[in-house]
Amino acid sequence: MKTKIFLLAAFLLVLTAFFSVAEKDRYTMLKNIKAHVDFAETVGKIDFTNHSFGIGGVNPMPMPLKVAEGTAKLKPGMIRIFIQEFFFIEKSDGTLDFTALDKYMRSVNSTGADVMASICIKPKSLYPIVDETIWKPNDTGRWQYIVGEMVKRYSVDNRYVTHWGIGNEINIGEWGGCPYKITNPKDYFEYYKMTVEAVLKAFPEAAVGGPSWAGVGEDCYQFFDEFIALCNKEGIQLDFLSYNIYSDNPESHVRGATRIKSVVDKHDNNIKIYITELNVDLGGISIEERAYIPKRAAGLGAILHEYHKRANYIHSFQYHIYDQFCDPDQFKPFFARYRYMANHWNDEPHRLGLFDMDGRPRPQYFMYSMLYSMAKNEVSAKAENFDNIRILASRDDRYVTIFLTNYHHDTTEDVTLSLYFNHAPQGKARMTVYRIDDQMKWDDDHFKLIPTENRIAYIHDDFWFSLFVPAESVVMVRLDYDIN
Repeated sequence: MKTKIFLLAAFLLVLTAFFSVAEKDRYTMLKNIKAHVDFAETVGKIDFTNHSFGIGGVNPMPMPLKVAEGTAKLKPGMIRIFIQEFFFIEKSDGTLDFTALDKYMRSVNSTGADVMASICIKPKSLYPIVDETIWKPNDTGRWQYIVGEMVKRYSVDNRYVTHWGIGNEINIGEWGGCPYKITNPKDYFEYYKMTVEAVLKAFPEAAVGGPSWAGVGEDCYQFFDEFIALCNKEGIQLDFLSYNIYSDNPESHVRGATRIKSVVDKHDNNIKIYITELNVDLGGISIEERAYIPKRAAGLGAILHEYHKRANYIHSFQYHIYDQFCDPDQFKPFFARYRYMANHWNDEPHRLGLFDMDGRPRPQYFMYSMLYSMAKNEVSAKAENFDNIRILASRDDRYVTIFLTNYHHDTTEDVTLSLYFNHAPQGKARMTVYRIDDQMKWDDDHFKLIPTENRIAYIHDDFWFSLFVPAESVVMVRLDYDIN
């Protein structure tokens, strides 16, 4: 009996040793990528606060407290919202009732952010027929009165909205979740002109723009070109152009932004460019598990990295802050494709939110938290011979921060990364490493990532260290020199 126990114990020891070696070999056998950070070479400033978040267009429910709390922790500068017809501002007797919209606006305001509001209402008295192609109200004066009262309430009486957008995805109408389809730039110009007249009369300080075009392509460029020319010709204020893009490919994002910038610069380079809905591709089966895959965070991180490096004039709003349900009956009075909306955002939702409905954070939330926490002075950083690794490095008087993504829109692989410092600030520092991967190591209640590494290191001039960077992951290294 004792012999059997001894043999079993020996077997277990051998088995444990085998798996320990196998685990060690798994990392040892991975491709090792070398990267370099040169702290003597400052290349500019890092500030990702021009990349923020959007919400709305699906139901009139105010932002849940947990979601508002988590969003406020990020300290976004601006949030983009829809003012959709389901708020039913105009009642059947012609009076205006802002009760539902007030609650919604207060919840967004609780995050501390300014608001860009896209006007997407279609009051029944002005649009008695449900038809996305009818863009002109039957009473322009009444339209301008309603818009003016709304602007007065949320930009003057309550200093919530600083930017007013006119419409959303007008090139696809109800397929884009809004009741207007306006494909002719002359028609949109007329709609824009009559609407911004009311906006600016009520709030002359407003920034105004549109049209939150769906996608980027030749039709978008041509539309923008003609629309800007019409505004310039008639002296109509246009502070920003906006469009929406969903793509896994960072190159598609940059290519579209670059082309739109060339159209804008042809007319007036003071016009800002906003992506009012930014996210990765909408494709694939909709199941809960996909909402937590790190690829989405890595994809957004790679996209924002490319905007920072190659199109830093872009302002964006990740859409959307949290997942929402859609009641088709709320759309039915003003929307022909009301069942489509329920399918799109309720029955098989895209689950693109930074949070679920109950305020549980998703990987993308922590990716934005990383970018927002970066030090402000960017220094030179580059990975060798592996394009899927994107790296940003920055420093200030106290911190060094390094942001990494291992991402390709088709496929990539697990790697180890050896990171070499040149001209590093010297001294004892606490090194904390955070990683967004399929392990989901974070604290839901406090919206905090749990470190994968946390140690004291003496940082010398040519300090170096190694990291595990899984495929489709995001990694941040933070050095805090302010320690005892």
